[in-house]
Amino acid sequence: MTSSSGSAVRQNVAATGWRSDPESAASVLVRRANNAVSAALAHGTESSSEANTPDAGAGATVVGFSRRIDFPTPPEPRAPTTTLHALQEWEGYVVDIGETDFVARLIDLTAGSEHEDEEAIIPLVEISDRDAERIREGSIFRWVIGYERSVTGTKKRVSQIVFRDLPAITAADLRDAEAWAEETARAFES
Repeated sequence: MTSSSGSAVRQNVAATGWRSDPESAASVLVRRANNAVSAALAHGTESSSEANTPDAGAGATVVGFSRRIDFPTPPEPRAPTTTLHALQEWEGYVVDIGETDFVARLIDLTAGSEHEDEEAIIPLVEISDRDAERIREGSIFRWVIGYERSVTGTKKRVSQIVFRDLPAITAADLRDAEAWAEETARAFES
């Protein structure tokens, strides 16, 4: 830096009110920024306004906005939810309903079965009140046994049965399926 450019910098610093001290320069910048923001917000609804602020320096102006900017409200944080890690999962349908339990034929989804190869007797207390009103012979449901983890980290073993909103298998469908199975079995015997 030459001596002539150094004197120009010193003159500029003197004209703007900055000292060579970095803390003073920073505090002047912060004060000017605060004044500019305050002036802009105070005149935000005017179509075109200029405000000279005491700390803005010689000839500095703050121009107001022609309209107020409304920032969108940030989205609400998602509430933490419980998670279910399935250990065993079946899909099944109701074959018979008793007073305290029901019989179901099941497909083991965990093992990748494609055909019903299990039968279970399930207590009616295992299903929700809503599903208890909808249970019929042929109703299709999903049964999951696994670990449920709460938002606080508590882990518990659960059994959950959910009836699906699909058309129920009728008694006639069951009779037709049994007749087809018997006919198929006879075909292999000959």
